Amino acid sequence: MNRRDAAGPIASAFGAITWRAVLATQGLGALFALTPWLEQMGRGTQPPLGVGLMLQSATAFFVMCAALCGDQLVRRGWSVPRAFVVMLLCASGATAVSVWLIGEAAGPPHATQDPRSVLVSFFNVGSYWGVALMVYLNRQSATRLLAGVRRTELERVQAERRLIASDLAAVEAQIAPAEVFRQLESVRDSYEAGNPAADAQLDVLIASLRDKVARCAQAS
Repeated sequence: MNRRDAAGPIASAFGAITWRAVLATQGLGALFALTPWLEQMGRGTQPPLGVGLMLQSATAFFVMCAALCGDQLVRRGWSVPRAFVVMLLCASGATAVSVWLIGEAAGPPHATQDPRSVLVSFFNVGSYWGVALMVYLNRQSATRLLAGVRRTELERVQAERRLIASDLAAVEAQIAPAEVFRQLESVRDSYEAGNPAADAQLDVLIASLRDKVARCAQAS
């Protein structure tokens, strides 16, 4: 994918960012930061809560962008597994870089400056956020597939309605109600007048109607 091709999904992804997506991912990130902090409360190994919140907030933002970019890639023909792997690696790499930068800014007491901590953060993105990312991509893909099926079914129903309307129009063109009523009145007048040709006139009218109906059925 060249730069121009890559710019499309990225621009579309940033355009798709909503407050709901931001709040959902940031809330999940806060949960991931609080869980280890609460588990190790009172111990010497308890991680700094502020640093953990910053790291998970940055990770949540990267994962959100990765999810939206991955969805755009799937829209452009990528398979869900391919988009998932590529976007997860991008989010993991961005998180690892942010861990290093936050560790540098936080100072020597924090373990985030340790290269091993950076590597652990890289893999933690997949373990913590990978399932959520895959679920989102699959859900979006399934939603589009269902919408496509519904759209196709709606188009089929509309096409059938247009065909029925066309058939009715053809029948009306072949059998004009006003003309049929006029001929029926003529037959009625013939019977009332005692015209011996009334029976033959009625038979001709019936045969004509049958022939027109049969031709309309063959045409449809």
